[in-house]
This record gives sequence, structure tokens and C-alpha cells, in this order.
Amino acid sequence: MPASTSSASKKRMRWGILGAGNIAHRFMESIAHHLDCRVLKVSARNEAKAIAFTKQYNIPMYTLIQEELFNDPAIDALYVALPHKFHKETIIKALKAGKAVLCEKPLSLNEADVQEIIQVQNETGLLCMEAMKTRFTPAYKAMKKEASSLGSLHLIETIWDRNEQISPSSYFWDVEQGGILLDCGIYGVGLIQDMMKEDVEQIQTDQIIENGVDIYTRSVLTYPSCQASVECAIDRTEPTFARLTFEHGVITIPNFHRMENYIVEKEGKVFERKIPYEVDDFYGEIDHFVKLWQEKSTMSLVMPLQDSLDCAFLIDQIKRAAS
Repeated sequence: MPASTSSASKKRMRWGILGAGNIAHRFMESIAHHLDCRVLKVSARNEAKAIAFTKQYNIPMYTLIQEELFNDPAIDALYVALPHKFHKETIIKALKAGKAVLCEKPLSLNEADVQEIIQVQNETGLLCMEAMKTRFTPAYKAMKKEASSLGSLHLIETIWDRNEQISPSSYFWDVEQGGILLDCGIYGVGLIQDMMKEDVEQIQTDQIIENGVDIYTRSVLTYPSCQASVECAIDRTEPTFARLTFEHGVITIPNFHRMENYIVEKEGKVFERKIPYEVDDFYGEIDHFVKLWQEKSTMSLVMPLQDSLDCAFLIDQIKRAAS
């Protein structure tokens, strides 16, 4: 049973869901385990999908008009599971309508967009967080604690390559918002940003572009005390992992985007740490967000908007280095 349980002293969060695609399904499967949450309404552009979604998850209502969620006084928070290019506009409207917002990664398309979101969040004083789910798993928290005992960090490597055919109708192929860097590479960028608190000095990027979007990106980021690399692709198959090399040891994380274990090498010995999810890889971020709202906090210390801004800055610089 998840640790979070509803009680008279806790206010139950009432949700609206924006979008009914694959990621929204995964969110609903997870939030069903949280006793302090209730989903009241979903909006979608396709009525058949909206009806099927509400029936599958026993949601009371659906709408094809997004503004109905913004204007519904019964809704406390919105989960944004829309294509990337709609994130900024949707978040800003939601905040101005008085709703807390949990938005899927990336928070928006670029640094300038995230700055606009931060400005509105500052004006409204409402909770807003990017759903960088990797940071909220028990294994990730344990890894960061163990990493602090291994001395200075010298090298970060992240790879998420997969070989797959993506539907021509997918927003992946939209030049404005598509490509593998924003879709998958952001998890590697997010890990690098979380571990490195220095300003990047140099970035070198190689890309393969197809139909105007990147299907392969590899970028090397040089910091004063560390070198980091992020690789992501849909045209090749390599094991997905992150490796952090420290002064006194190495941490390797298989499937770092869905982290349940990691391997530590130190003092000539190898240790595997297995720390399973509380429910799944979405539950930690949901529980964190709900607790922040219940405590009337306006910002996460695990994934603050400044970190979202820094990630957007790095992605912008990675793209520029390839042009």
C-alpha cells in the first residue's frame, strides 16, 4: 500500500486531465493508487477517445472544450499531457485561471518559453512543476545520496537509443516540436543538469536530421571539472544506461529513465542496489506534487522551475551547437 493515505487533515486534490494519449493513460494508471487524488474531468480533441478514456478510468465527465477545465471551480490542479508545442500556452492559461499545474516534460520548447511560464508562476503564486519523473523514484533518491560519498564527479554518460518506426502522423515529425532530443534526450539532459551545478563551457553536437527533425543526437558538454555526454536516437539499438564516474567510484544506472536499480563500483568491489518503485515510475512525482499542494508550497525543491529553465537552456545550446 502506498505511503500516502487520505485523512481528515489532508485535503483531497481534484484533478483535470488535458489530453487522452498514451502518457495520460500511464498517469491515470498511477494516480488510481493515490488516495488523496480524484480525477473529475478530462479534455481531448477526439470525442471517441475522450469517451473511451472516461469509461476506462471511471472519470465523471469529459469535454472537447479545454477552457471548461480552466473555468471549473471544482478542479484544483491540471495535468498537461498534450503535444509539446501546446505546453506553454496551456500552462499559462491554467495558472491564470487559478489552477496548480503538473506538466509533462519538456515544460516547453525552449528557454524563452520557460521564462514566460516562470513569470506567470511568480505573478500567480501557484504551484507549477515539470513532470521529470526520474527524480522522484526511490532508487534515484538513494543514488544521489550515495553519489555524495564518492568524491568529485568527473564524467557523465547517458545513452537512450532505440530502433523504431514512428507513425508519420505523430507530432514527433512536427518540425516545430519534434525530434528525439525533446522526446527522450531530455532525460539525459535532466540528469546532467541535476548533477552539475557549474556553468557549461563548451558544447559539441552531432545530429542526423530526417524530415526536418533529429532522429539521432549526440552532444558532449564540457564543464570546468567534468565532461558529460547525452545520446538519443530512433535509428539504432544500444543499451539504455547512464554512467557517473567519480573520484572514488562509478555508478551505472540501467534504464535510467525508469530507474529501479543501480550498480556501484568502489574500492575494487561491485554492489547492486535494488530499490523498487512504490507503485510505478509515475507515482513518486504525483505524490510529491500532491504533498506540495497540501502544504501550500509554491515550488518543488526536487524539480524547481529554475531546473526546468536550466534544462531548456542546455537543450537550446545543444541544438545551436549542431547548426
